[in-house]
Amino acid sequence: MNRAEFSRFQQLTGEGDQTWLTEGTTATGDFYMVYFPIDTMIRAITIGGVVDPVTLVNPRTMAAGTTLYNVTSIRLQNAGTWAVCYTEPS
Repeated sequence: MNRAEFSRFQQLTGEGDQTWLTEGTTATGDFYMVYFPIDTMIRAITIGGVVDPVTLVNPRTMAAGTTLYNVTSIRLQNAGTWAVCYTEPS
């Protein structure tokens, strides 16, 4: 990770917790934001309580730098993918 990427993560961090996802992992929670630092394929995602049916059949690629909000569940595709999920401070 270069200096610019590290600074971006520090800005996004805020006061809440982070969950770092890597290849093939699944996370559930009340994530106010999910950030994709590299091109990442997602296999399943639920946003605002609504399941995206497309990702259940065909993985969807999220471009590097994409940010999604109000995610409650996400599963990444295998091989070279990762994301950072942020929760509000308690």
